[in-house]
Amino acid sequence: MLELHAQLEQAAGQHYARKLPAALGAAATLQALSLDTSRQFLLYQARSFRFVRVPSMTIDDDSVGELDRHILDAFSRLSAEEPDLADELDKLQRNYSFVRNKLLDKQQSRAPSAIERYLCNTVQALDHLAANAS
Repeated sequence: MLELHAQLEQAAGQHYARKLPAALGAAATLQALSLDTSRQFLLYQARSFRFVRVPSMTIDDDSVGELDRHILDAFSRLSAEEPDLADELDKLQRNYSFVRNKLLDKQQSRAPSAIERYLCNTVQALDHLAANAS
Protein backbone atom coordinates (compact mmCIF):
# COMPACT_ATOMS: atom_id res chain seq x y z
CA MET A 1 0.00 0.00 0.00
CA LEU A 2 2.81 2.42 0.90
CA GLU A 3 4.59 1.57 -2.35
CA LEU A 4 1.46 2.39 -4.36
CA HIS A 5 1.06 5.63 -2.45
CA ALA A 6 4.69 6.51 -3.19
CA GLN A 7 4.17 5.80 -6.89
CA LEU A 8 1.06 7.99 -6.88
CA GLU A 9 2.96 10.82 -5.18
CA GLN A 10 5.75 10.52 -7.74
CA ALA A 11 3.29 10.55 -10.65
CA ALA A 12 1.48 13.57 -9.21
CA GLY A 13 4.77 15.43 -8.83
CA GLN A 14 5.70 14.71 -12.43
CA HIS A 15 2.24 15.77 -13.60
CA TYR A 16 2.42 19.05 -11.67
CA ALA A 17 5.88 19.74 -13.07
CA ARG A 18 4.63 19.27 -16.64
CA LYS A 19 1.21 20.89 -16.38
CA LEU A 20 1.71 23.81 -14.02
CA PRO A 21 3.78 26.61 -15.46
CA ALA A 22 5.50 28.94 -13.04
CA ALA A 23 3.13 31.65 -14.28
CA LEU A 24 0.40 30.19 -12.07
CA GLY A 25 2.33 31.48 -9.09
CA ALA A 26 0.47 30.86 -5.85
CA ALA A 27 -1.62 27.97 -7.19
CA ALA A 28 1.45 26.04 -8.32
CA THR A 29 3.30 26.75 -5.07
CA LEU A 30 0.29 25.71 -2.98
CA GLN A 31 -0.05 22.47 -4.94
CA ALA A 32 3.66 21.76 -4.56
CA LEU A 33 3.42 22.44 -0.81
CA SER A 34 0.44 20.10 -0.58
CA LEU A 35 2.35 17.37 -2.40
CA ASP A 36 5.44 17.86 -0.19
CA THR A 37 3.31 17.68 2.97
CA SER A 38 1.74 14.48 1.71
CA ARG A 39 5.20 13.08 0.91
CA GLN A 40 6.36 13.92 4.43
CA PHE A 41 3.45 11.93 5.83
CA LEU A 42 4.29 9.02 3.55
CA LEU A 43 7.92 9.10 4.71
CA TYR A 44 6.70 9.13 8.30
CA GLN A 45 4.51 6.09 7.69
CA ALA A 46 7.29 4.23 5.93
CA ARG A 47 9.72 4.95 8.79
CA SER A 48 7.12 3.93 11.37
CA PHE A 49 6.66 0.53 9.75
CA ARG A 50 10.33 -0.38 9.37
CA PHE A 51 9.59 -3.92 8.26
CA VAL A 52 7.85 -2.54 5.15
CA ARG A 53 10.14 -1.57 2.28
CA VAL A 54 9.11 1.18 -0.14
CA PRO A 55 11.55 0.70 -3.04
CA SER A 56 10.58 3.87 -4.89
CA MET A 57 11.42 6.11 -1.92
CA THR A 58 14.65 7.17 -0.28
CA ILE A 59 13.94 7.04 3.43
CA ASP A 60 16.72 8.58 5.47
CA ASP A 61 17.29 11.45 7.87
CA ASP A 62 18.56 13.69 5.07
CA SER A 63 15.45 13.28 2.91
CA VAL A 64 13.13 13.88 5.87
CA GLY A 65 15.06 16.97 7.00
CA GLU A 66 15.36 18.37 3.50
CA LEU A 67 11.64 17.96 2.85
CA ASP A 68 10.89 19.57 6.23
CA ARG A 69 13.04 22.61 5.37
CA HIS A 70 11.37 22.85 1.96
CA ILE A 71 7.91 22.79 3.56
CA LEU A 72 8.79 25.47 6.12
CA ASP A 73 10.38 27.65 3.42
CA ALA A 74 7.31 27.30 1.19
CA PHE A 75 4.98 28.35 4.02
CA SER A 76 7.15 31.41 4.75
CA ARG A 77 7.51 32.36 1.09
CA LEU A 78 3.79 31.98 0.37
CA SER A 79 2.82 34.03 3.43
CA ALA A 80 5.11 36.85 2.30
CA GLU A 81 4.06 36.73 -1.37
CA GLU A 82 0.32 36.22 -0.78
CA PRO A 83 -0.70 38.41 2.17
CA ASP A 84 -4.39 37.67 1.59
CA LEU A 85 -3.65 33.99 2.36
CA ALA A 86 -1.36 34.68 5.32
CA ASP A 87 -3.91 33.94 8.06
CA GLU A 88 -4.95 30.62 6.53
CA LEU A 89 -1.34 29.67 5.80
CA ASP A 90 -0.36 30.52 9.38
CA LYS A 91 -3.06 28.17 10.66
CA LEU A 92 -1.86 25.39 8.35
CA GLN A 93 1.76 25.95 9.31
CA ARG A 94 0.77 25.67 12.98
CA ASN A 95 -0.88 22.32 12.17
CA TYR A 96 2.35 21.15 10.54
CA SER A 97 4.46 22.50 13.40
CA PHE A 98 2.25 20.74 15.95
CA VAL A 99 3.23 17.31 14.57
CA ARG A 100 6.67 18.26 13.25
CA ASN A 101 8.68 16.83 16.16
CA LYS A 102 7.01 13.44 15.65
CA LEU A 103 7.72 13.60 11.92
CA LEU A 104 11.41 14.28 12.54
CA ASP A 105 11.81 11.77 15.39
CA LYS A 106 14.22 9.06 14.17
CA GLN A 107 13.08 6.66 16.87
CA GLN A 108 9.39 6.87 16.00
CA SER A 109 7.99 3.35 15.82
CA ARG A 110 4.28 3.94 15.42
CA ALA A 111 1.99 6.10 13.33
CA PRO A 112 -0.42 7.95 15.63
CA SER A 113 -3.70 8.90 14.04
CA ALA A 114 -3.22 12.52 15.17
CA ILE A 115 -0.36 12.85 12.68
CA GLU A 116 -2.64 11.64 9.92
CA ARG A 117 -5.48 13.94 10.95
CA TYR A 118 -3.32 17.08 11.11
CA LEU A 119 -1.39 16.43 7.91
CA CYS A 120 -4.38 15.23 5.87
CA ASN A 121 -6.39 18.28 6.95
CA THR A 122 -3.43 20.47 5.98
CA VAL A 123 -3.13 18.81 2.56
CA GLN A 124 -6.86 19.19 1.90
CA ALA A 125 -6.82 22.86 2.91
CA LEU A 126 -3.78 23.55 0.70
CA ASP A 127 -5.52 21.85 -2.22
CA HIS A 128 -8.61 24.00 -1.62
CA LEU A 129 -6.52 27.18 -1.51
CA ALA A 130 -4.74 26.14 -4.71
CA ALA A 131 -8.02 25.49 -6.51
CA ASN A 132 -9.32 28.92 -5.52
CA ALA A 133 -6.04 30.65 -6.41
CA SER A 134 -6.20 29.44 -10.01
